[in-house]
Amino acid sequence: MSFTLLLFLGAVNLSSALALDRHFHSEHRSVLGFWASTSSVFSVYAENGTLKAKVVAMKNPRLDIKNPKQELRDEPIVGMQVLSHYAFANGKWRGRIYNPKTGKTYRSSMRIDEEGNLRLKAQIAFFSKTKTFLPVSACTDGIVDMLEGSNLETICLRNKAAEFNS
Repeated sequence: MSFTLLLFLGAVNLSSALALDRHFHSEHRSVLGFWASTSSVFSVYAENGTLKAKVVAMKNPRLDIKNPKQELRDEPIVGMQVLSHYAFANGKWRGRIYNPKTGKTYRSSMRIDEEGNLRLKAQIAFFSKTKTFLPVSACTDGIVDMLEGSNLETICLRNKAAEFNS
């Protein structure tokens, strides 16, 4: 094989790897951030090449009383890690999610929908349930109420100030 051909194949390989890396990181970033349901706020972040999610605020904070591990039932849900084994495949993030309401862990996937909301689908056998989470930056009244008293309430205060000044 000539040196020129080897150089060309190396360049093609490198550009393909860089394109894949850019795609991975753009998808990676799109799900990162703070997301809210009607009852909780959680943070999705990257750690050691995978996604993690931690509950950061709740409408009605409580303990993890349904946890299958007896020794964890006295732990608060706020601060809890709920995602595991998350990797990007086929246009979605896939892994496992722990649901403190049931004390069970489910196969799951997540993606950003057309409106910029996080769509999280949990599955067990042939059944699935999809839940939509708003970005915390939407600052709905429910989100503001959950963030009140946390170190995250400034997110909505900054947004309100920006709206007021524009």
